[in-house]
Amino acid sequence: MIKMGWDEIEIERLIKSNRNFLDKEIGRKYELQALFRNPTKENPVETSEFLSHLDLGFLDPV
Repeated sequence: MIKMGWDEIEIERLIKSNRNFLDKEIGRKYELQALFRNPTKENPVETSEFLSHLDLGFLDPV
């Protein structure tokens, strides 16, 4: 785990806020790349179909 002092945290915050301000001023937009592809985005799964594939036995009262 990286430990950062308050000065480093403040510097990072200022860099981020100023970068965002500059991007707005010049009209630059960044698209974050997805870390994973959501397969249900194009073909949503019906709730009952989705739930039928899950083992929800632990939810049953004993």
